[in-house]
Amino acid sequence: MLFKVTILGSGTCAVTKERSCSSYALQIGEQFFLLDIGFGSLRRLAEAGLNYRAIDAVVISHLHPDHVADLVPLLMALHFTPNFTRRKTLSLFGPPGLLAYLRGQHELHGDWVMRQTPFTLQIEEIDSEIQLGSCLISALPMKHKPVSYGYRLQCNSCTLAYSGDTGYCPEVVALFANVDLGILECSFPDELAIDEHLTPSLAGRIAQESGCRRLLLTHFYPSLDISAAIAGCRRIYDGPVEAAADLMSVAIGEEPREFA
Repeated sequence: MLFKVTILGSGTCAVTKERSCSSYALQIGEQFFLLDIGFGSLRRLAEAGLNYRAIDAVVISHLHPDHVADLVPLLMALHFTPNFTRRKTLSLFGPPGLLAYLRGQHELHGDWVMRQTPFTLQIEEIDSEIQLGSCLISALPMKHKPVSYGYRLQCNSCTLAYSGDTGYCPEVVALFANVDLGILECSFPDELAIDEHLTPSLAGRIAQESGCRRLLLTHFYPSLDISAAIAGCRRIYDGPVEAAADLMSVAIGEEPREFA
Protein backbone atom coordinates (compact mmCIF):
# COMPACT_ATOMS: atom_id res chain seq x y z
CA MET A 1 0.00 0.00 0.00
CA LEU A 2 1.32 3.41 -0.97
CA PHE A 3 1.83 5.55 2.12
CA LYS A 4 3.59 8.90 2.16
CA VAL A 5 3.60 11.62 4.81
CA THR A 6 4.67 15.18 4.01
CA ILE A 7 5.34 17.42 7.00
CA LEU A 8 3.58 20.75 6.44
CA GLY A 9 4.08 22.05 9.97
CA SER A 10 6.42 20.71 12.66
CA GLY A 11 6.12 23.69 14.98
CA THR A 12 3.63 25.30 17.33
CA CYS A 13 1.77 28.56 17.87
CA ALA A 14 5.23 30.09 18.42
CA VAL A 15 5.84 30.18 14.67
CA THR A 16 9.32 30.51 13.19
CA LYS A 17 10.32 30.79 9.56
CA GLU A 18 11.55 27.18 9.71
CA ARG A 19 8.49 25.68 11.42
CA SER A 20 4.84 26.31 10.68
CA CYS A 21 1.91 25.05 12.77
CA SER A 22 0.80 21.43 12.94
CA SER A 23 -0.24 19.78 9.68
CA TYR A 24 0.64 16.51 7.93
CA ALA A 25 -0.34 15.57 4.38
CA LEU A 26 -0.99 11.85 3.84
CA GLN A 27 -1.04 10.21 0.42
CA ILE A 28 -2.33 6.66 0.64
CA GLY A 29 -2.84 5.13 -2.77
CA GLU A 30 -5.29 7.44 -4.53
CA GLN A 31 -6.36 9.10 -1.27
CA PHE A 32 -5.09 12.49 -0.10
CA PHE A 33 -5.94 13.90 3.28
CA LEU A 34 -4.57 16.03 6.10
CA LEU A 35 -3.96 15.36 9.76
CA ASP A 36 -4.56 18.80 11.32
CA ILE A 37 -4.52 22.10 9.46
CA GLY A 38 -2.96 24.79 11.65
CA PHE A 39 -2.38 28.31 10.41
CA GLY A 40 0.13 28.37 7.55
CA SER A 41 -0.85 24.93 6.23
CA LEU A 42 -2.18 26.12 2.86
CA ARG A 43 1.03 28.01 2.17
CA ARG A 44 3.09 24.95 3.05
CA LEU A 45 0.93 22.79 0.74
CA ALA A 46 1.84 25.12 -2.12
CA GLU A 47 5.53 25.01 -1.19
CA ALA A 48 5.38 21.21 -1.12
CA GLY A 49 3.84 21.12 -4.59
CA LEU A 50 0.59 19.62 -3.25
CA ASN A 51 -2.78 20.76 -4.57
CA TYR A 52 -5.40 21.78 -2.01
CA ARG A 53 -8.07 21.16 -4.64
CA ALA A 54 -7.36 17.41 -4.42
CA ILE A 55 -7.79 16.99 -0.64
CA ASP A 56 -10.34 14.28 0.20
CA ALA A 57 -10.53 14.76 3.98
CA VAL A 58 -9.19 16.68 6.95
CA VAL A 59 -8.83 14.93 10.31
CA ILE A 60 -8.55 17.31 13.28
CA SER A 61 -6.93 16.30 16.58
CA HIS A 62 -8.31 19.25 18.57
CA LEU A 63 -9.62 22.75 18.11
CA HIS A 64 -6.69 24.90 19.17
CA PRO A 65 -5.86 27.39 16.37
CA ASP A 66 -2.40 25.98 15.71
CA HIS A 67 -4.15 22.73 14.67
CA VAL A 68 -7.32 23.98 12.94
CA ALA A 69 -7.01 27.64 11.89
CA ASP A 70 -6.52 27.02 8.14
CA LEU A 71 -9.67 24.90 7.85
CA VAL A 72 -11.89 27.88 7.04
CA PRO A 73 -9.35 29.29 4.54
CA LEU A 74 -9.35 25.86 2.85
CA LEU A 75 -13.14 25.94 2.56
CA MET A 76 -12.97 29.47 1.16
CA ALA A 77 -10.39 28.42 -1.43
CA LEU A 78 -12.48 25.41 -2.49
CA HIS A 79 -15.55 27.61 -2.99
CA PHE A 80 -13.98 30.68 -4.61
CA THR A 81 -10.90 29.66 -6.62
CA PRO A 82 -11.46 31.05 -10.17
CA ASN A 83 -11.90 28.50 -12.96
CA PHE A 84 -12.31 25.66 -10.47
CA THR A 85 -15.50 23.91 -9.37
CA ARG A 86 -15.18 21.20 -6.78
CA ARG A 87 -17.63 18.31 -7.11
CA LYS A 88 -16.29 15.56 -4.85
CA THR A 89 -17.23 15.37 -1.17
CA LEU A 90 -14.90 16.90 1.41
CA SER A 91 -14.91 14.95 4.68
CA LEU A 92 -14.12 16.71 7.96
CA PHE A 93 -13.50 14.56 11.03
CA GLY A 94 -12.64 15.69 14.53
CA PRO A 95 -13.47 15.68 18.23
CA PRO A 96 -16.74 16.76 19.84
CA GLY A 97 -17.08 20.50 19.28
CA LEU A 98 -16.09 20.42 15.61
CA LEU A 99 -19.65 21.01 14.42
CA ALA A 100 -20.15 23.90 16.86
CA TYR A 101 -16.83 25.38 15.73
CA LEU A 102 -17.92 25.31 12.09
CA ARG A 103 -21.32 26.76 12.92
CA GLY A 104 -19.59 29.63 14.68
CA GLN A 105 -17.37 30.21 11.64
CA HIS A 106 -20.49 30.04 9.46
CA GLU A 107 -22.12 32.82 11.49
CA LEU A 108 -18.96 34.91 11.38
CA HIS A 109 -17.97 34.54 7.73
CA GLY A 110 -21.12 33.56 5.84
CA ASP A 111 -23.07 30.58 4.61
CA TRP A 112 -20.30 29.36 2.30
CA VAL A 113 -18.49 27.83 5.31
CA MET A 114 -21.03 25.00 5.58
CA ARG A 115 -22.65 25.25 2.14
CA GLN A 116 -23.49 21.89 0.59
CA THR A 117 -23.20 23.01 -3.05
CA PRO A 118 -21.54 22.46 -5.46
CA PHE A 119 -19.80 19.86 -3.30
CA THR A 120 -20.99 17.99 -0.23
CA LEU A 121 -19.37 18.72 3.11
CA GLN A 122 -19.38 15.65 5.36
CA ILE A 123 -18.82 16.63 9.00
CA GLU A 124 -18.45 13.94 11.62
CA GLU A 125 -17.41 14.11 15.26
CA ILE A 126 -15.69 10.85 16.16
CA ASP A 127 -14.68 9.19 19.39
CA SER A 128 -13.81 5.65 18.29
CA GLU A 129 -13.10 4.83 14.64
CA ILE A 130 -14.00 5.71 11.07
CA GLN A 131 -13.37 4.16 7.68
CA LEU A 132 -11.79 6.64 5.27
CA GLY A 133 -11.50 4.92 1.90
CA SER A 134 -9.13 2.00 2.40
CA CYS A 135 -7.89 3.36 5.72
CA LEU A 136 -9.31 2.54 9.16
CA ILE A 137 -8.73 5.43 11.55
CA SER A 138 -9.04 4.79 15.27
CA ALA A 139 -9.24 7.63 17.80
CA LEU A 140 -8.16 7.66 21.44
CA PRO A 141 -8.42 10.58 23.89
CA MET A 142 -5.12 12.26 24.69
CA LYS A 143 -4.01 14.21 27.76
CA HIS A 144 -4.60 17.73 26.47
CA LYS A 145 -7.47 20.09 27.32
CA PRO A 146 -10.27 20.56 26.60
CA VAL A 147 -10.74 17.58 24.23
CA SER A 148 -7.94 16.16 22.09
CA TYR A 149 -7.61 12.93 20.13
CA GLY A 150 -4.72 10.98 18.77
CA TYR A 151 -5.23 8.82 15.69
CA ARG A 152 -4.04 5.42 14.56
CA LEU A 153 -4.26 4.63 10.85
CA GLN A 154 -4.38 1.08 9.51
CA CYS A 155 -4.12 0.74 5.73
CA ASN A 156 -3.70 -2.91 4.77
CA SER A 157 -0.38 -3.87 6.36
CA CYS A 158 0.83 -0.32 7.11
CA THR A 159 0.20 1.47 10.40
CA LEU A 160 0.79 5.04 11.50
CA ALA A 161 0.02 6.83 14.77
CA TYR A 162 -0.31 10.59 15.29
CA SER A 163 -0.50 11.94 18.83
CA GLY A 164 -1.66 15.49 18.19
CA ASP A 165 -0.94 17.28 21.48
CA THR A 166 -0.67 15.23 24.66
CA GLY A 167 1.06 14.60 27.92
CA TYR A 168 2.11 11.10 28.93
CA CYS A 169 -0.90 8.80 29.36
CA PRO A 170 -1.73 5.10 28.86
CA GLU A 171 -3.82 5.95 25.80
CA VAL A 172 -0.89 7.34 23.81
CA VAL A 173 1.12 4.20 24.55
CA ALA A 174 -1.78 2.07 23.29
CA LEU A 175 -2.15 4.28 20.22
CA PHE A 176 1.49 3.77 19.23
CA ALA A 177 1.63 0.02 19.92
CA ASN A 178 3.82 -1.63 17.25
CA VAL A 179 3.09 0.98 14.56
CA ASP A 180 5.36 1.26 11.53
CA LEU A 181 5.66 5.03 12.04
CA GLY A 182 4.76 7.12 15.07
CA ILE A 183 4.45 10.91 14.75
CA LEU A 184 4.80 12.10 18.32
CA GLU A 185 4.82 15.56 19.80
CA CYS A 186 7.90 16.67 21.73
CA SER A 187 7.27 20.25 22.78
CA PHE A 188 9.70 21.19 25.54
CA PRO A 189 13.04 20.16 27.05
CA ASP A 190 12.79 18.00 30.16
CA GLU A 191 13.68 20.89 32.45
CA LEU A 192 10.64 22.86 31.17
CA ALA A 193 8.16 19.98 31.34
CA ILE A 194 4.45 20.73 31.68
CA ASP A 195 1.62 18.29 32.25
CA GLU A 196 -0.10 18.39 28.83
CA HIS A 197 2.91 18.24 26.52
CA LEU A 198 5.82 15.85 26.06
CA THR A 199 9.55 16.14 26.55
CA PRO A 200 12.31 14.03 24.94
CA SER A 201 12.48 11.55 27.81
CA LEU A 202 8.69 11.10 27.87
CA ALA A 203 8.59 10.68 24.10
CA GLY A 204 11.30 8.04 24.36
CA ARG A 205 9.39 6.29 27.13
CA ILE A 206 6.21 6.17 25.02
CA ALA A 207 8.06 4.83 21.98
CA GLN A 208 9.89 2.19 24.02
CA GLU A 209 6.83 1.03 25.95
CA SER A 210 4.66 0.88 22.84
CA GLY A 211 7.11 -0.96 20.60
CA CYS A 212 6.81 1.76 17.95
CA ARG A 213 9.03 0.66 15.05
CA ARG A 214 10.06 4.13 13.88
CA LEU A 215 9.63 7.47 15.66
CA LEU A 216 9.27 10.93 14.18
CA LEU A 217 9.35 13.74 16.75
CA THR A 218 7.46 16.94 16.01
CA HIS A 219 5.60 19.97 17.48
CA PHE A 220 8.76 21.73 18.63
CA TYR A 221 8.72 24.97 20.61
CA PRO A 222 11.69 27.27 19.94
CA SER A 223 13.09 26.56 23.43
CA LEU A 224 13.79 22.94 22.45
CA ASP A 225 17.26 22.08 21.16
CA ILE A 226 16.52 19.50 18.46
CA SER A 227 19.84 17.65 18.66
CA ALA A 228 19.56 17.40 22.43
CA ALA A 229 15.96 16.20 22.08
CA ILE A 230 16.98 13.38 19.74
CA ALA A 231 19.80 12.39 22.08
CA GLY A 232 17.50 12.47 25.10
CA CYS A 233 14.92 10.32 23.37
CA ARG A 234 17.57 7.79 22.26
CA ARG A 235 18.71 7.28 25.83
CA ILE A 236 15.38 5.55 26.47
CA TYR A 237 14.12 4.39 23.05
CA ASP A 238 16.27 1.90 21.16
CA GLY A 239 14.51 2.22 17.79
CA PRO A 240 15.13 4.68 14.95
CA VAL A 241 14.19 8.27 15.77
CA GLU A 242 14.43 11.49 13.81
CA ALA A 243 13.16 15.06 14.01
CA ALA A 244 10.44 16.31 11.68
CA ALA A 245 11.17 19.34 9.53
CA ASP A 246 8.74 21.31 7.42
CA LEU A 247 8.45 19.98 3.85
CA MET A 248 10.29 16.71 4.54
CA SER A 249 8.58 13.49 3.42
CA VAL A 250 8.53 10.04 4.99
CA ALA A 251 7.40 6.96 3.05
CA ILE A 252 6.06 3.64 4.27
CA GLY A 253 6.11 0.91 1.64
CA GLU A 254 6.75 1.51 -2.03
CA GLU A 255 7.16 4.95 -3.57
CA PRO A 256 3.75 6.66 -4.06
CA ARG A 257 2.77 8.86 -6.96
CA GLU A 258 2.82 12.62 -6.50
CA PHE A 259 -0.36 14.72 -6.44
CA ALA A 260 -0.24 17.61 -8.92
